This record gives sequence, C-alpha cells and structure tokens, in this order.
Amino acid sequence: MMIREEQDANVAQEIGMPFVWPAEKSLSDPKVALSIFRTIVTDQQVNILRASSLRLPSGRNQINTYVMMSKGTTLFRDYSLHSGRWITAEESQNRNIAVSTLSAQALGVDEVVGVPNVVGDRYDLTISSLQYAFTSLTTSGTYVLETHDVGQFHNAMKYLLQLSLEYEPSLTIEQFEYKKTQQKEINYGIVIITAVCIIAALCALVLSIILVARYGKGIGVMRLLGYSKRKVWWQINGRYISLFSLISILIGAIILAVLHNVDRRFVFHLYGSMIVSLLFCITAAYCTSMIIISRIKISDLIKGYL
Repeated sequence: MMIREEQDANVAQEIGMPFVWPAEKSLSDPKVALSIFRTIVTDQQVNILRASSLRLPSGRNQINTYVMMSKGTTLFRDYSLHSGRWITAEESQNRNIAVSTLSAQALGVDEVVGVPNVVGDRYDLTISSLQYAFTSLTTSGTYVLETHDVGQFHNAMKYLLQLSLEYEPSLTIEQFEYKKTQQKEINYGIVIITAVCIIAALCALVLSIILVARYGKGIGVMRLLGYSKRKVWWQINGRYISLFSLISILIGAIILAVLHNVDRRFVFHLYGSMIVSLLFCITAAYCTSMIIISRIKISDLIKGYL
C-alpha cells in the first residue's frame, strides 16, 4: 500500500485502545451487541469503532471504518471531505448511513451524506454507522474504544462485562482483552522513503568526493585568494545542491497539481519525506566537502602538488 492508504486502513487502531467482542453464541446477535454498545457509548460518553479492509480480485482495496459515537471523534480529523458532511453522533447510533466514495445503492445503506477524499482514486473508503458492519462481518472481532486513558478504558471494560453477563453468565473480563498475535504490518511507504534518503545521501557523498577531487587545484586557488572554506564549498558543491533542492520542490508541487483529491496529510508526508532526503544530501555533501577542503593546503598549490 501507499502511505496514505495504510493510514486510512489503520487510523481506527491509532486513535484508541482495542478490545475483543467474544464469539459466544449468546452474544452473536447483532441486536444484542448494538444494544450493549449503545449503552456503553451513552453512559460512558465514549466512541466505539471497528475497521475492516478487503482487497478485491482487481487489486483495489475497500477500506471501511464503522463508528458509534456519543460525541465528536478524532477519526474525522484524520480524513478530509470532498463534499457533503460527516455522520453525527445521533446518526451513528440510530441510522444506517455512511460517508463513502461508493454510492448508497452499492453499499446498501439508507444514505451517503458525504464523500471523503481519496488520493488518486486508488481505493474505496467508507466511514459508516456501526450497525452497517454486521452486513458483512460477524459480531465477534476486534473493536476500538476511542480513548488513550487507561483508567477510562478499564472502567468501560468492566461496564461492558457487567452488561454482557446478562446474556452470558460465564464471561470473564479476560475474554474482552485484545491479545496481539500478529506482527504489525510493514509500512512499505516508510521503507521506501528511508531507502530513498539513504540512496540520496550516498549519491551526495560520491558526487562531493568527485567534484572536490576534480577541482583540487581550483580549491587551492580560491583558498589563496582568501575564500573561506564555506565559500569554497558553495562554489564547488553548494549551488548545485541548492538547484537540486529547488527542482525537487518544484517536481513535488507539479505532482500535487496533477493529483486529484489531495489532502493535507498527503502533502505533509510528501514534503516531509522530500525535506528529509534533501537534509541528508546537504549534510552529507557539506561534511564530506569540508573535510576534503580542509586537507587542501595553499602550500600544496605553490609546490605544484595539486
């Protein structure tokens, strides 16, 4: 996946703490689960989310996040809207509606009230009320309580157990605990960015060595004329790296102008990775050049060693 697509697929897990809804037969009815969740959400003033991702045979991903809210959610801050509006807390508890790149008919919901931005139209993204999850998923599975407060999370889990005991008296709190059994999916976007930074730094090192070694005599002349080490570096390397930086930023701007439905997080990651790459290049080139320039002495020029 690309970086933005990975974030959309994992955003629910990042804004809260996970728990498990047990696979007990007495708890498998969606009406039971929704009733208990609605009570938790209302009484504890929390939000409950669930996420799923499906890759179609065509290779296109369908990313779904289901919500039941008592208040505003930080989930909506991680997305941006192309048109329409977000689901309200009341709607998330009582209506089968969605914000989606797909139509209401394709989803099977009552209404699509908004359309989210998706970079390059590479995948389908849907944020819907929690009840819509059970049209394709079983009730058992991993959910997220939108909080990073451990105390609030434990209180909500105790209340969840208390409500669930009415349907399954043998339940224990441990059955709601999320136990991670798989390693986190590798963020290939970050891996690619890191690789690009390393390659760019190595290229800058090689280029610096070649340029400085090639212009050894010129460096000696500039030193003889009273040029500082930094000014020598600028004449030999600095101006070329600056030109490269400007071209890189211009290319990034052109990419953003061509792509449709670009949101702020995509821009942040694009320019963030670009700045990291440029800093690697400039730092590597500057440090290497200054070491070599410092070793070139005016006396070597006079003696004809350069």
